[in-house]
Parts: sequence; C-alpha cells; structure tokens
Amino acid sequence: MSGRWTLWALRAGHSTVDQSMLTYLDGPGTAVEIPHVVFLATGPGNMLIDTSFRSAASVQASYPQDIARPADEELGVLLGRVGLGPADIEIIVHTHLHYDHAGNDHLFPGVSPLVQRAEIEYAAAPSVTIMEREYFAPSAGFTPPFDPGSFTPVDGDLAVADGLHLLHLPGHTPGSQGVLIDTAEGPLCIPGDQVMVHENMRAELPVGLHTDLEAWERSWRRLAGLEARIIPSHDMRVFPSGSVQRLAG
Repeated sequence: MSGRWTLWALRAGHSTVDQSMLTYLDGPGTAVEIPHVVFLATGPGNMLIDTSFRSAASVQASYPQDIARPADEELGVLLGRVGLGPADIEIIVHTHLHYDHAGNDHLFPGVSPLVQRAEIEYAAAPSVTIMEREYFAPSAGFTPPFDPGSFTPVDGDLAVADGLHLLHLPGHTPGSQGVLIDTAEGPLCIPGDQVMVHENMRAELPVGLHTDLEAWERSWRRLAGLEARIIPSHDMRVFPSGSVQRLAG
C-alpha cells in the first residue's frame, strides 16, 4: 500500500454522558450527547479505526445507560453509503478496547485488529472498578464483546503502511494508541479517547476518564508537537450534518 488516504467519520450510535467524563473536573452535572465514531480511511486500502459498540441492548444489559443506534447508523449501512461493505475492510486498528470502541469486530471475519499489547493485557483484568465496566472485563464477570485471541499485538509505535502510522498514547488507558494519517490536506491524527472533545487539545484539559493523568499529559504534549489536525473521538461537532462526514481527501 502506498500513497495518501481519504478519511471519513461514521457516526455509529450515540449516548448521553456527564460532561466531566469528557473534561476532567469540568462541568459535572451537565448532560452531553456524544457520538460513537468509527473512522474509515480509504485509498491505498480500506481501514477502520475502532468498530463502535455491539448493540444498545447488549450494552444496557451489562452497563445501563442512555445509549442508542438508529437503523441507519448500523456500521454496515454507513459503509454502504461510501460504496463499501464489510468484506472490503482490510485493516482494523483499535485505539483501545473499551466496549464502545471494539464491539463489532465480528462483522469482519479474517481481519486481525491491531492492538497495543499493553492494552490487551490490561483489558483482561483492569485495576479499578470503573475500568472493569468500560472493558466488560472477564475479571469482573463480564463477557467482552471481542476475542482477545483475534488481535495482532503491537508494541509501541508502528508503521502500518505508507502514510499510516500507529502512535502509542497512554493515559486514557495503558495501551491507548492513535493513528497518524497522511492526506492531501496534510497529516491528520485520530488519537482515540486521548482526545474526546476539542477542548482536550485546545485548553490542555484532560479527559475525565483516565488511568494515568501524568501519562495523559505526556501523550498530549506528543500530539501537540505533531503539527497534525487532531480529530476527537466523541465530539458531535465532527458531524455538522448527517452521520457520514468526509474529513480529508
């Protein structure tokens, strides 16, 4: 694979969370609607960054919350709107393994998602209760929506293809990673939940949900030095109109 990429944002569902989950110690008690985003890179190949949650019903059964996915935001439907189907996907990258980022790998049999080894290990037995829920961790009696044996472990940064690089960005979780993508409009970075909303970068305001605040700060400084456009993972402003947005290319 060589050349530049086209990047799409696909809104595969939405939920309502407290503002302080997005911005650390900021806005507690304020309800905010967020998208659950799957990013699609096309051109030299077809790659997904994350796969959203399995279904609203399956999430609510284990982790009751206000979460939904209309029929026209099912992942297969969204892919169809850009002329693709599940069989066209060649690469999957998981920024991390929370239930709302790694729930639909089963739609892509034969594709082994790239996941940081540190993330695979931590997801099996997180050290704090809230993270046990976020991962649907086996150590807490949950059944995760993914098969850890299907993953290709990654250790640190990795060049996946020409114009496509993985960056280890711990902080939100130990094995969080971002994807740096070369496009005709310049470099873009999808940092996963290291950056949930624009304010995390603009105001150097940490995400509310994290395992290591100091690691988040180090990863923030790395992102700030990239001179790349940073696309947040849970910001409705990514979707000014409709559930499919072409971001670059």
